[in-house]
Amino acid sequence: MSPTTGEEPELVALHNTTDATQAIRWIRHCLNTVLYTVNPDQRDHVTRWINSDHTQAVDALTHGQPVTITATYADAHLELTARPVLFLPLLPPPGKPVIRYTLLCAFTNRHTEFNE
Repeated sequence: MSPTTGEEPELVALHNTTDATQAIRWIRHCLNTVLYTVNPDQRDHVTRWINSDHTQAVDALTHGQPVTITATYADAHLELTARPVLFLPLLPPPGKPVIRYTLLCAFTNRHTEFNE
């Protein structure tokens, strides 16, 4: 439950990256976009994270730890999270079709295609 609105959390955006640096760069970009709408008492913390503390986040993500930074503006609570990939799908045996998944979110349906 969201402490500010009492509503269930809602996924607003999802971005897949290939490494920790790209993931943290994306979070920094998102925070820069909303920086001046963040509550003034949190603005210094968010600015410090964008400018210097993000390097610790890259290290944590590289070592398999999820990274989360939160901020509040108006009546919305933002939570930006980067999680490492813990497993990859296995390839099928030779001669079998490859199934390609486009996973957009853990709560959405998966779309599959068979490659010949």
